[in-house]
Amino acid sequence: MKKCRACDGPVPRRRKHEGPRAYSSRSYCSRSCCTLGLKRTTVERFLERVTVGAGCWLWLGKPNGAGYGMISHNGRGERAHRVSWMLHRGAIPDGISVLHHCDNRMCVNPAHLFLGTIADNNADMCQKGRARYWFRVNPPRGVKHHRAKLTDADVVRIREAAKTGLSHRAIAETFGVSRPTVTRVVAAKGWKHVEVSP
Repeated sequence: MKKCRACDGPVPRRRKHEGPRAYSSRSYCSRSCCTLGLKRTTVERFLERVTVGAGCWLWLGKPNGAGYGMISHNGRGERAHRVSWMLHRGAIPDGISVLHHCDNRMCVNPAHLFLGTIADNNADMCQKGRARYWFRVNPPRGVKHHRAKLTDADVVRIREAAKTGLSHRAIAETFGVSRPTVTRVVAAKGWKHVEVSP
């Protein structure tokens, strides 16, 4: 049997003559508990949905589509980590975001949160390696790139073969890459980080 959200007493089943929203869809045992339950403060509702531990305080409520916990605050839905900041540290200035040190979207521990701009958030994301390739400050190069077909040694051999006068098409067939790839390697437009000894 379900427990009442206000008094932990048993919640009776909905009767046939009651409407579908009787006692707030039967989350409460009586009308008075329903009134009490709906008047709970944001702090009470916040604390009942958090597991407090030594590390991250995990939000137990349902996450939104982006993976952040949500809670109703001042009549509107708000991300749980922002409400945590407001409850523990005070107001959030306009145009400022609440960011995570721990990178756990469901964490609401105020010790793991800090204020910053959207630019700060993007820089933090890049620094921690969570950004997509177009945001990265230092994109993976050479063999570290997931689509690389050549190694640093292959690049050196391609450049040396081009110096001997071998055609780019023949070099491309030897290494199993396209002719434009060989042209970019020889012109140092690709694989710039690999230097050939003179």
